[in-house]
Amino acid sequence: MSKAKRISAGLLAAGILTCMATGCYGNTKTVVMASDVGFAPYEYIKEDGSLTGIDVEIGTYIAKASNATLKVVDTDKSEVFDKILNGECDIAISAISASSEVPEGVFVSEVYSSSRQVILVRKDAKFTSP
Repeated sequence: MSKAKRISAGLLAAGILTCMATGCYGNTKTVVMASDVGFAPYEYIKEDGSLTGIDVEIGTYIAKASNATLKVVDTDKSEVFDKILNGECDIAISAISASSEVPEGVFVSEVYSSSRQVILVRKDAKFTSP
């Protein structure tokens, strides 16, 4: 199984387990996702006011697989664990670091994104160190 398929399967399993544990299979059939909106390409607001981005797509996939709809709650990154633990949100997808200290009672999926950003500069540009 490819790495992408393993990651997708892990995310799907984590989302479904979360929904089962938190009751999003109840009457509302809504998965509530905490996300610190505003970090393109992961999550951001388009000009028409709708939410989009990789994290929103993953959340939508989890909700659909759970036969539910997705509701995204714009949440400061420092509050995502509290929102999960107090039941305000079912899942949190918001560039949460794998090295974050995770409180007891919170399930963590496999890492779904690794980033190695670079800066591009024209070869003949003249820069000096500060």
